[in-house]
Amino acid sequence: MMFDAIVVGLGGVGSFALRALSKEKSGSFLGVEKFIHGHSKGSSHGLTRIYRRAYFENIKYVPWIEYSLGQFHQMQVKHHSPLLQESGTLLMSPKGQGEKDLPPLLKSAMASALEHSISVHLMETEELRNSYPQFNYSGIHESLMGLLEPGGGILRPELILSAAIEEARNSDASVSIRDNTSVEGFELVE
Repeated sequence: MMFDAIVVGLGGVGSFALRALSKEKSGSFLGVEKFIHGHSKGSSHGLTRIYRRAYFENIKYVPWIEYSLGQFHQMQVKHHSPLLQESGTLLMSPKGQGEKDLPPLLKSAMASALEHSISVHLMETEELRNSYPQFNYSGIHESLMGLLEPGGGILRPELILSAAIEEARNSDASVSIRDNTSVEGFELVE
């Protein structure tokens, strides 16, 4: 059988690639999974993952995060399923002695927030202690700083992957999924 595209691996990236391809109504697509899609052997399993937009790792990821969150929100409405929950996220870091600048972690996150107009709130030690008394601050002698992102929260990856596969299967395109199938090689046919 011939396919217009084959997606190998149906984890986070693969399931969404198959979902995106399935929006091409005239295509024929195959998703191949070494185990059973939705398995617990990869990085996309588990009940929750944290999401945040004030991304300290690299400011260039923020548009991708924004796009993904938009897709998750659409899917949540379509599937009537709690795929994500906005609960806020808090980054905390020790304040360096004698430093007037933000600690590197918070400085990078703040740069993402400023560049992409993400709502955040900078907190000093006392505000952290008063706002979050459930944390154990004993043994922490240095001053802390925190960056609260009210729009951050948690994702439910297993539900999201299941919804992406369901959308691909229920599309107007021809979508096949082969679980328990290993790819040992490929040959391009023109």
